Amino acid sequence: MARIDLQRRFVQLKLVYAGPSGSGKTTNLLRIRELFPSPVEHSPLLLSAEGTRTVFFDALPIEVGEIQGLKLQLFVYAVPGEEFFVATRALIMSNADALAYVVDSQGDHLEHNRDSLAEVERVLTLNQRSAQPVPIVLQYNKRDLPGATDIALLEATLNQKDRPVVEAVAVKGTGVLETLQRLCVEAVKQLQK
Repeated sequence: MARIDLQRRFVQLKLVYAGPSGSGKTTNLLRIRELFPSPVEHSPLLLSAEGTRTVFFDALPIEVGEIQGLKLQLFVYAVPGEEFFVATRALIMSNADALAYVVDSQGDHLEHNRDSLAEVERVLTLNQRSAQPVPIVLQYNKRDLPGATDIALLEATLNQKDRPVVEAVAVKGTGVLETLQRLCVEAVKQLQK
């Protein structure tokens, strides 16, 4: 849930990247870190196994500018996608202001994407703190791979709620900033409600 401190003049938003294992959540955070270098030398907290898979969560604090005269601080998290970590995902997703669901566009991953998204939606519904649902932005990642699932099929399978969509190749940085911007827009719209 957004934290607003008028005395210190800041707004903090919690943005969470979720999706199936290997979809590119941590890669998004690493590209975001490159886009927003910090004057204080720090790296995202990456709790991963052998540097490959997120096993607890990744976290990245950044400042991105101002909104109505208040500093906008983002706390960006990536949660593990493995089925074993349902409780961890639920804990990290609680009080999220917006969520990016990172879709693995590889052709044989469609069913896994659908099942993972359904689980994320269940968790968000259980964690829901008000009548306002957590906005979700779909990031169709890995669009550069041969045999990537057709956008129309992804839309028909994963986007029945007409959510915002960003096509991405996170490993190259394509679509990463656009996804983050869309998350901020959706979180601020929800905050204004």
